[in-house]
Amino acid sequence: MVNTRHMIPYLAYDQCMLRPGQKHQGSYGFIFERPGNMLCDMLLICYPGQLSGNNTLNGLITSIPYRMSKHEANPISQLCAEKRQEYCKIDGACKVTEPPFYIWHGIMLSSKYEKPAGFNESIFTTTIKLSFTKRTYVLNKTSLFAIELGAKDHFATRVREMSKEVKNGKAKLVPGDIIRMGDGRKLSEKFYEHVNIGAYLHNYTGIWTLGLDMLPTTGQRILNLFVYKGCACGMEAWVGFKDSAGSYV
Repeated sequence: MVNTRHMIPYLAYDQCMLRPGQKHQGSYGFIFERPGNMLCDMLLICYPGQLSGNNTLNGLITSIPYRMSKHEANPISQLCAEKRQEYCKIDGACKVTEPPFYIWHGIMLSSKYEKPAGFNESIFTTTIKLSFTKRTYVLNKTSLFAIELGAKDHFATRVREMSKEVKNGKAKLVPGDIIRMGDGRKLSEKFYEHVNIGAYLHNYTGIWTLGLDMLPTTGQRILNLFVYKGCACGMEAWVGFKDSAGSYV
């Protein structure tokens, strides 16, 4: 079991303009890798929900059409609250991120070796669950992938296959194809289509809205994360930055 807390520097403008000396605009995301035959009982990543009406730390509250529905009873939200509370009692450094300033949302990943419907043999599967939707997303036969939290030309979160390329003894991450996550694209397209006539975001939430809810506003500049990793989880995760040339660093 591993509990960790991270404060990652983040500037919203990085996804739309260059800093001095920077050659490529980029986007943020997570890289996940499940080595070999390892499984994972639970990898929980919690963050302050930016689209919650209770997020008042910086005096900014998301307007009603763009708020998430209240999902305090969602199992992922409850796990975030429970595991953070256990950690904060020991760590003693969590006061700045306690409610009422933040409502914490989360994403939970787990993996199994099983025989899903439509398959003739057992395979490795990865399940993704979110605190703001009841939908469950499943990846089949995928051991290395990225969750990209939007980019300059769009703000939809996408899941992408990844591979490793070894050159001169150094491994490089190579982006592959986008993985179609069930209703994700359909929901985002419906929201874009109806946003000008008063669409409410909570009616269209799915994995595509993860980046909108996770990434801080321009005034915050810090991405706060709490990570809980179960004792039977062999999956690794790290924050990645993808430049416009398609390379991950």
